[in-house]
Amino acid sequence: EGHIITNHHVIANKARIMVTLYNGARFEAILIGYDPSLDIAVLKIAYPMKLKPLKFGNSDKVREGHLVMAFGNPYGIGRSITNGIISARKSSRSDLQTSLFQPNVAINPGNSGGPLVNVVGEIVGINSSIYSSDKENPGFQGISFAIPSNLVKKTFLDILEFKRPMRGYLGLYAEELAEPSMRSKTDYPGDDGVIIREVERDSPAEKAGLQKLDVILSYDGNSIDDKQELMQQIQATRVDKEIIIEVWRDESTIKIPVKLVEIDVGIAYLKQKQFSQEVNR
Repeated sequence: EGHIITNHHVIANKARIMVTLYNGARFEAILIGYDPSLDIAVLKIAYPMKLKPLKFGNSDKVREGHLVMAFGNPYGIGRSITNGIISARKSSRSDLQTSLFQPNVAINPGNSGGPLVNVVGEIVGINSSIYSSDKENPGFQGISFAIPSNLVKKTFLDILEFKRPMRGYLGLYAEELAEPSMRSKTDYPGDDGVIIREVERDSPAEKAGLQKLDVILSYDGNSIDDKQELMQQIQATRVDKEIIIEVWRDESTIKIPVKLVEIDVGIAYLKQKQFSQEVNR
């Protein structure tokens, strides 16, 4: 259909956007929608022939050590493919933030918005940024970041349907039970679940009765093993859907109904900037 996914920072504040295809054909693109907090933008070109898109893979199945390849045009020198592995999965602490993959694949200016693919050519991420200790002349130092494909796909489909992202928001910060400073604050006897570190004021979580130091055991009937799993489920939940969160509090388990609201992408963008140590490329 001519839709193209890229990073928001690539097209932000641009008066005109040109897209060059693999065969050299150039087209002016229109901006369909964007999510600055996820760093995703959706464009569209009028191409006279049928385009063959890459397929989305399931980013939930990506693990440390998986082989991946990044496509792009670094520094404008021409088409380029780099390969490596997934070094880590960086999970968010808040549902205002997004989880990221950390590959060791070399990306540089010109790789932003390009696909990170698995060994069968499925998109598992969108390359977005690097970490660099040199803020004046940042360059690749072995740490890059990519947005997981499941988040990208949902945002893409939401933008096509609603003209904007529709991510759910509860307003809580969670931490692993194994984190010593948090574990010492609760007498929860188990090992499963995640502990609530903070609850945002006037958030859906606070209004529903969730409290600091509650241990979340399940979300919408699904058991929770780590904070990444929790945040992914929150952000994938349909806005206005009421779900049940089971928590452990005061030596007993209770079930709390919560209704998600639509995330404010502007606030989420500011929170993401505070949370992240990345340098956009």
